[in-house]
Amino acid sequence: MAHRRASRPKRHQPRPLPQRESRAPLAPLPRRWTPLSLALLVPLLLLACALSLGYLWNEDFWWYLTSGEAILAHGAIPQQDPFLYTSAGASHWVYHSWLWTLLVALLHRAAGFTGVLVFGALLVAALVILVYTTSPVDRFGSVNALLSAAVLATAHQRLCLKAEVVTWLLLILFCRVLDQDRPFSWRRGALLIGLQVLWANLHGGYPLGIFAVAAYAAGSWMERWRPWRGESSAAPGNERHLLLRMVPLLLFASLIQPSLLHGQVEMLASLLGSTAVRLAGGGGDPLVLEWQPVFPSADLSIRLTWVLLATVGLLSFRVARSRRSWQRLLLFAGLAALAMTAVRHIAGLAIGAAFVIIANLGERAAEPRPEASPSRPLHLAHAASTLALGAYFLTAALGLWLARSGFDNGSARDSFFVLNPGATAPGAADFLLRTRPPGPIFNDFATGGYLTWRLHPHYQLFIDSRILEFRLVTEYKRMISDPSAWKEAESRYGFRTAVLGNFSKTLRSPLGQALRDDPEWRLVFLDPQAAVFVHEPAGTALTGSGAIPAESRFVPFVKTRIPKIAYLASHPFLRQDASLFLTEYLAILGTFGKTQAVEDLASAALLQNPDDPLLLRQRCAARFVRGDLEKAMEDCAAAYRLRDDDVGILTLYALVLGQKGNGTEARRLLDRARELAPEDAQVANAASALR
Repeated sequence: MAHRRASRPKRHQPRPLPQRESRAPLAPLPRRWTPLSLALLVPLLLLACALSLGYLWNEDFWWYLTSGEAILAHGAIPQQDPFLYTSAGASHWVYHSWLWTLLVALLHRAAGFTGVLVFGALLVAALVILVYTTSPVDRFGSVNALLSAAVLATAHQRLCLKAEVVTWLLLILFCRVLDQDRPFSWRRGALLIGLQVLWANLHGGYPLGIFAVAAYAAGSWMERWRPWRGESSAAPGNERHLLLRMVPLLLFASLIQPSLLHGQVEMLASLLGSTAVRLAGGGGDPLVLEWQPVFPSADLSIRLTWVLLATVGLLSFRVARSRRSWQRLLLFAGLAALAMTAVRHIAGLAIGAAFVIIANLGERAAEPRPEASPSRPLHLAHAASTLALGAYFLTAALGLWLARSGFDNGSARDSFFVLNPGATAPGAADFLLRTRPPGPIFNDFATGGYLTWRLHPHYQLFIDSRILEFRLVTEYKRMISDPSAWKEAESRYGFRTAVLGNFSKTLRSPLGQALRDDPEWRLVFLDPQAAVFVHEPAGTALTGSGAIPAESRFVPFVKTRIPKIAYLASHPFLRQDASLFLTEYLAILGTFGKTQAVEDLASAALLQNPDDPLLLRQRCAARFVRGDLEKAMEDCAAAYRLRDDDVGILTLYALVLGQKGNGTEARRLLDRARELAPEDAQVANAASALR
């Protein structure tokens, strides 16, 4: 018994714990980049170049080119817009991009379109590099690559030689200069002042540079009063005062441009969204889509993009540790608020979100922390996901590059880029220069920039994509939607020629219907991209006629046969399908009664894409109008099997079935169409026809 008591351990002596294998803390991520962590940058740059080199998609580019040529020709900046007859005595010249237009014109003179596109691609590549290399976040650069790709997907078509690429590039450059670890100095301040002078002459987004410095100045004072998470290393007093002094200096630097004070208030109003509210119109009916506010006017995908960027950006501040955190938060909050005012500002929010997320997570990655689990499986999974991400970027780049040919209008390509089908009209421009119909010319909003480049100085136009004068845009909107407003404007301006783009919602608008029905207006030209009407009172005639193809060796806008995975991978970065342009062109031919041309072109296109339900629908409509019910039935049935949720297919199929005597099935299809689109006028008309 005594032996047992002696063998017991004393109460104050703890029991020895079982020995566990000790784990070393995870080493912090190196602050310098390694070749391995930069590997994803290569496929990311290939993706950016496939978009910016392959697609000359910017409708404003043509205005830039023509404006730069006008400055070079006259040796001075015009005081008023020389390209629009509607600008006389009203609109002043847009100064804020004068240097960009001059640069574009000089590059075009020296190296043609190829040189201009290469220059634009270099700017986009620089933007991607600056975003990607903000800070190392993980050992393979996968987080940096994902956020950089998010910038490309958000900006997508706006990367194609848009002047605002300069604003995005300089915004991230300002952020990189301001966010360095060492205190802000006069040397960096002088660099920002020089960049601000350049920015103010290249693009109207230059107030963002002033805002970025103001956000960092305010954040440095907030850090002094309330350090972020108890951080003790607040900004030194000389940095706080220097950043405050930089704000008026940048304001002064912004005035060093030809316009001086002229237009500064208007430019700031545009950036902050007050102009956007006017141009967006009322009742959710936008006049200029890029200026509509995100909430509630924009479509669901844009609203979700804003919510996602704002949410992830704010969540990244949970791991923020440095004294720069207040400054980044103020910058990000301002960009998020700005992005709500207009759709065009979403790209700036994407860049700001990518910057703050990478900067915040990079600080977290640089801190040593204990290892919680074996790292080898996670390391392998991380490496595999990085390889998959790189493969995705390469696949998307391949899809973008191969898909270019699908956006041609049917002619053989002689360059490595494709023009935007919705904003150019080369055939119509050639026709006008060849036949010289009388002016004034009425033109649509989308093709105005291109037609200006092709037709100036022979013609002045009604409107172009750069005009933001509220009265004219409102009048234009009324003209295309109300035939009486068109007749009133026709009497006031004396239109003698009208050029309507096929893809700008004007040719099949009430205006287009009015021109087709008016006996004094005659269609003289129609090709896959535009139509030309000429006013011909009784007793007059215009020599020459347009080509309305019934047969063609080239079918316009046929979707290129590329691997489906490449097409799906590239879609987020372009968001356009070539076959939709062809479908619209076929519908336009049908409105002019060219049903044989519709059937021929649709049949030729279906040889390359036999499972395209929209092409089958268009051929079905043409055959139905021509009375070939058996073949129309075959096409509609095939289209229905491929897309049983398309309202147009359901409605047309129901009409064909009704003509064939199968009223029960026709009514069932119309009921399904009514469920999908209760307010659709075509469904209601079809239901009336079947009664």
